[in-house]
Amino acid sequence: MPGVTANKVRRTRRYNVKYSNAWHLQSETVIKDQGYRAACESKGIRVYTPEEIIRPHLPAVETSEEELNSYLKNTPELSPIEDQTEHPYYHQKPCKTFNNISRLIKHAGLDQAKVLTNTVQIKEGLPDKLLDKLNKVKDIMPQSEDIMKDILLESRVFDATQKKLPRNPAVPNIGWNPVIDRMHRPLPYEEGSFSWGRNTRLEYGIPNNRKNMSIIRNIMYAFDRLAIDYPALIKRQHVENSLIRQFFDKDGQLVQVESSLDYLITDEKPVKPYANSETVLKTKDMNLPDLKPMNSLSNLFDSHVYRHENSFPTEDNIPIEEHSGDSMTPHIHTCFEVYNGLHPRMDEDYFGRSLILAYASTLAQARLKYGEKILGDLPEPIAVHFINTNGSKFHFSVFQLNSLDLNGDIKNIFWHQPVMEEFFGACDYVSAVPTIQGYNHGVFNKLLAIYLHNT
Repeated sequence: MPGVTANKVRRTRRYNVKYSNAWHLQSETVIKDQGYRAACESKGIRVYTPEEIIRPHLPAVETSEEELNSYLKNTPELSPIEDQTEHPYYHQKPCKTFNNISRLIKHAGLDQAKVLTNTVQIKEGLPDKLLDKLNKVKDIMPQSEDIMKDILLESRVFDATQKKLPRNPAVPNIGWNPVIDRMHRPLPYEEGSFSWGRNTRLEYGIPNNRKNMSIIRNIMYAFDRLAIDYPALIKRQHVENSLIRQFFDKDGQLVQVESSLDYLITDEKPVKPYANSETVLKTKDMNLPDLKPMNSLSNLFDSHVYRHENSFPTEDNIPIEEHSGDSMTPHIHTCFEVYNGLHPRMDEDYFGRSLILAYASTLAQARLKYGEKILGDLPEPIAVHFINTNGSKFHFSVFQLNSLDLNGDIKNIFWHQPVMEEFFGACDYVSAVPTIQGYNHGVFNKLLAIYLHNT
């Protein structure tokens, strides 16, 4: 009968085969030469190949087939090391380690970092040269406040990424506390604004790391629009998720600073020192903080397993035949450390971490410039800007490395803001409306002043 399909054989739709066929057809597509390369070369514009600009972050290691087969048969996953003395990187001499999870002395983290790196502060706040630059950049970018608010909303609200977020143990207090029993006896202490025992449902949203990195990345893109007036910005390179590892001796102990640098800006010219030679000589008469009964190595744990090799994201001696010399910028301009954790840090932790990581960055820069065996006072000081943030608050600092002698009279210099500056209070949906509350445009101006320094 017409219209009856009860006995019709139904076949599955073979989407996988269709997709596979389409994939193979597209993989054989020939890329046509549109003549862009010839047009650029006819006008005298040099066209670089990817190999000239991009270099691998891992060293080229030639491994024979026998060594590779031997490693595959005896991988560490198949035979875990039970005794750490059998570890290939085991050393009898312990090493004090400072890494991403290290915590400094409570309420004295900055003082501990000063003693550890032989550093003093010559004034409160940022250097005068940077403050003068700050007054000049306020009117450089018209409509900068609207641009910045758009960046915040795009990074923290309008991003379509939805991932399972980690469970936050510090949830708002709703009047329930696990310490209170069923008799509802009163607590012997005052309840806080958070409840630390109530489990909440898992939520999906934008991860903190993506939010924070999107803000920094988009701000730098906005600053690069000024390359027409500041051509030096074109030469800069932006590196994400890099790693730094530097070793030095302090009071007879080997110390390792191994941490990630979430965002790094390099320049073809080194940052000019903020303090002149007279100011550096005056540091001889300045004293370091007193940490008694603690010391500068407190809270840094010993480790016998470590790789005793200095590592740094930039390289100063790259062969010209391998990479174009005008595309490499080995000098550090600004470093960012981004904290994406759920538990808030104390301000002193940010200050101390900024100082230690800035010291490690300039130490690596000095070893790249003067050689691994450089000791004592530097022929020319090395300066770097360091910014520490958790996304909503920013800490700005400047460090100048004058000497590698951590027990010498000449001391290093550190400038920083005494408080964390809040960028915004809240950036989220409020009554179903995307809203930014407590916006502070001064943070944008400070970032711009630091970025335009040395142009």
